[in-house]
Amino acid sequence: MEEVDRALQRFLKPENVFYDRRFEHRLARIDLLPYLQSIYHDRSELVVVFLCADYERKDWCRMEWRALLDIIKKRRGSSIMPFRFDDCEIPGFYSTDGYVDVGTRTPDAVAELISKRLSHNRQERDSPDATG
Repeated sequence: MEEVDRALQRFLKPENVFYDRRFEHRLARIDLLPYLQSIYHDRSELVVVFLCADYERKDWCRMEWRALLDIIKKRRGSSIMPFRFDDCEIPGFYSTDGYVDVGTRTPDAVAELISKRLSHNRQERDSPDATG
C-alpha cells in the first residue's frame, strides 16, 4: 500500500490522500473509531478498499466496512472503489459487484486507475449527462 500511496502523490496532493501510515500522528487518539468513520463516511470523495482474505478478520476493516455499507445504502456506491487481491468471500460483497483485480498490476498502475476513477466521479458530479 505504501507504494500505491507514493504513486498517487503524482496525481494528487499528499494531504488529499488518507493513508493511515502517513497519518499516525493524527490516529494516536482516544476517539479513533468516530474519527475514522468520519473520514471514510463523510469526508472522502472516493474510498479505495483493498480486499483480501485478512480483510474480514481485521477489526479496523470491519469498522471501515460498516461505513461503506451505509454509503451504499445512501446510493453513493460510486464513491467506493474495491480492489481485490484474491477470491476470498467478504460478507456484503457480491459476485455482481465490480472490482479491480490487483493481480500483477504495479503500484503506478493501481494509482493511475484510482486517479482516473476520481476524475470520472468528478466529471459525473459536475455534468449529470456525462457518460463513460
